[in-house]
Amino acid sequence: MTAAGFVPHTDAEVASMLADIGLASVDELFSVVPEALRLAGALPMAPGRGEADVLARVADVAAANRPAGRDLVCFAGAGAYDHDVPAVVRRVAFRSEFVTAYTPYQAEVAQGVLQALFEYQTVVARLFGTDVANASL
Repeated sequence: MTAAGFVPHTDAEVASMLADIGLASVDELFSVVPEALRLAGALPMAPGRGEADVLARVADVAAANRPAGRDLVCFAGAGAYDHDVPAVVRRVAFRSEFVTAYTPYQAEVAQGVLQALFEYQTVVARLFGTDVANASL
């Protein structure tokens, strides 16, 4: 019942979850999906393909799906809905000085990182209404 060992739940956990939603089996869970839309058997894939080939093939198969987005409503996520994150956020958030524990030894270099941490902690403290905030480990 564990989908070829890739589902991290025990049979007892799966049975408990199914009981909670009033179903007897995983097959019953997917019975609302028409047979014509279900994958029968393994994904057609030539044996001995490399990782890049497999990823490309899976991407091709997935491209046939119509993903939830602006025109389709998705109710999964318990409140995690579509939102836009400006591109600059990723550029700033993943700068090496913010994602490493390394502290430069020269005071002139370290000062910029320390100033950025101070500004971040100040914003977090104001945002959450606390007297202090800690941005370090």
